[in-house]
Parts: sequence; structure tokens; C-alpha cells
Amino acid sequence: MRSTAALLMGLALLAGCQGSKKDEPARPVTAREFPHADRPVTKPGLKSFSTEVQRDSVNEAATVMDLAAISEGMTVADIGAGEGYYTVRLAVRVGRKGRVLGQDIDRLALERLGARVERERLDNVSIKLGTPDDPGLPPASFDRIFLVHMYHEVAEPYAFLWRLRPALRPGGKVIVVDVDRATDRTARRRRCCSANSPLWAFV
Repeated sequence: MRSTAALLMGLALLAGCQGSKKDEPARPVTAREFPHADRPVTKPGLKSFSTEVQRDSVNEAATVMDLAAISEGMTVADIGAGEGYYTVRLAVRVGRKGRVLGQDIDRLALERLGARVERERLDNVSIKLGTPDDPGLPPASFDRIFLVHMYHEVAEPYAFLWRLRPALRPGGKVIVVDVDRATDRTARRRRCCSANSPLWAFV
């Protein structure tokens, strides 16, 4: 009961005030049982990032994985995986006994990720298509769930987080990494500087 109450409180803090009923027709039917989040949302496809070489040059993935205590044998979901910057690095960190799920709502991005996984022979990686209001994760399956540079694109945070929570194992954590500014002012180009940068936010 405490964890459910805490989750509801957290959802209220994250999503802000409930919107008006006039917004209902534009929302997914599967999300309408949840309040409308009255906050700006960055449209998918507007963002771009530094290259993987540039991101590695400042140890972005290594720093995040260290702070998230990612270790061999863990099972991790990478939500909004895109073409797999974190997915492939998580696969190496968790090792053969671990598992990584790369999930996205962009079919073309997942096709490119799938080709990369095959090319790099990452046998411990699976790929899954999600929906904007439901990551579609199996229950009690993950030690960590990564939401990296994507939470500002979640248009239905109440439904999304409510449906994500059961996928965590006991003691599991959701790792959120995003820029520390309003979503309607999210920079189109981001880079990761250090663990002390305002880029980092962990839940």
C-alpha cells in the first residue's frame, strides 16, 4: 500500500495539473482513464544528440551506468532506445548472464537497432516495440529501467509510469536522465559533461 501511495504522489508531482476534458479526443483511448498531464511535451524527432564518439569522449554512458550501479548479471530495460547508444553498452556491462531489452515506439529506429545487435552479435539483447502510454514490459523482470533523454517526450506520463512500475523487480530502480529545463525549451543538441552537470536526474 505504501509503494502504491508513493507512486501516485510521484505521478502527481511529475505530471502537474489535470487538463480539461476538451483534450480527450486527441488522447489515446488506452490513456483516458488517467488524468491529462498539463505540461509541454517535446515532439519526437525534434531532438538530436552529439555523436556516440563525442558522448563516449566525456564518458556519458560509463558515468550513468556507474551511478546506476549496473553490474554483471542484471536485467535492464532501455526505454526510448533509438539506435542503441545505451543498449549496446548496457549489454557489455551486464555480460552474458545479464539481459537488456531495447524498447522504442519508432519502428524504423528499432529496425536499425536490430541490425546493429545482429552485426555486433549481442546475444543478450532483445528488442520490443512499445506505445506512447505503455512501455509493454513484462512484470517483475528488471533490476533497472533506463529513461534516457526521452521523458520530455512522454505525452501520457500518468499512464506510462503506472504501467512501467510493475516491471521492476524488488529493489529495482527507474533511472531518468534528462536536461534540467522546461520541456518546451529542451535543447535540440545535448551533450553530457560530468556527473555534477544539471543533465542528471535519478529517480
